[in-house]
Amino acid sequence: MLVLKKIIAAVLVLASLAASVFALSLCRSVTRSAEHSTPDAEAEATAAAEGFFACLRARDFAGAYGYLANYSSLGLETPPEDEISLLYWNAAQDAWAFSVDAGYERNGALLEKRAACRRLDLSAVSDAVGAEVRAILARRVDEARLRSEIYNADGSYREDVAYAALLEATQTVLRDTAPYQYDQRVTLTLSRAEDGWRIEADAALISALTSGAVRR
Repeated sequence: MLVLKKIIAAVLVLASLAASVFALSLCRSVTRSAEHSTPDAEAEATAAAEGFFACLRARDFAGAYGYLANYSSLGLETPPEDEISLLYWNAAQDAWAFSVDAGYERNGALLEKRAACRRLDLSAVSDAVGAEVRAILARRVDEARLRSEIYNADGSYREDVAYAALLEATQTVLRDTAPYQYDQRVTLTLSRAEDGWRIEADAALISALTSGAVRR
């Protein structure tokens, strides 16, 4: 039970990637224009979307947030302190890959562009880590000379043994995340500001950027 709780906690702590999203008090700084879409408008909106993703790939979070209309931060720049959570954090961001579709749709004063965000399947990762933890603990039991090396007096796993197994399992599974990656399709909504187009970050985009750890 302790091991499973730690597995779940390690996955959920990835939510610290964007924990500040819900706590931030933000103001809209964008003034929307009712002007008609033009080829230049589409090109500018595409450039804004591609610029946002390029900054994320470069880990230039300040630059990326400059492309957002409704958030000053998504918390993506603040890594967790826990070693296991940091492994998930790095794996999620290392998996990032983005593409922006050609074309757009008009929605009143807004432009909508389709894009793809590569992310991790945290449920699959968690299952793989859990299986690896069980295998590691089974080996530890076989290798132990004394029961007290593995178990507490009440029969539960010692915390240091469980944590070491979870750390090793997480490192093993996240060494190659390709089997756990997939592209999530999102619609980017862009609004016109005085100095260009800005992205209205929504739940789908936030979920994609945090590998589903944060949903609204």
